[in-house]
Amino acid sequence: IDLVLSERHRTAHGHLIEALDGERYQRLLAALDHLVSDPPLTSAARRRARRALPRLVARACRRVDRASQAADAVTTPGERDRQLHDVRKAAKRARYAAESVAPVFGKPATRLATRMEHLQDVLGEHQDSAVSRQVLRELGVVAHLSGENGFTFGLLHGLERAHGEAAQRGYDPALSAASKKKVRRWMR
Repeated sequence: IDLVLSERHRTAHGHLIEALDGERYQRLLAALDHLVSDPPLTSAARRRARRALPRLVARACRRVDRASQAADAVTTPGERDRQLHDVRKAAKRARYAAESVAPVFGKPATRLATRMEHLQDVLGEHQDSAVSRQVLRELGVVAHLSGENGFTFGLLHGLERAHGEAAQRGYDPALSAASKKKVRRWMR
């Protein structure tokens, strides 16, 4: 496993260095500099922070809600894994949104950010397990096709499945804690 993953890491690192040395990355940096020096402000920029910011955080929280509803609607394990990853990404955005307004809104925004971070962490454990299981499946197939014994990969896959299921059991409580009306009330 270490040999295969080390090789994948070296290859990906090479691609990363190549991208960072490329013209596309330089254009991105220039565009970011331009964005900072001349931001494309809309009329919303004139609104008071205490009125505008909660709406933006609430929008990020609604994305978490929609993503979790989509995850609840699927039945196949692979699709559920993908949907839960979308919930994680939405929770990360909501966390960052809440953290960014904490200087203005204080403890309520910090509480929301903390709960979204916990949801993100639980789903990160689940995602790590899903990715690990996929890699172990691939390595088990390669071992089998090479005439080697793939049993150990199957055992590791089973352990990862149990780890993923444990993380998934933490999902509903973490989502519930991040979705409580009391935690989101300040955004109205």
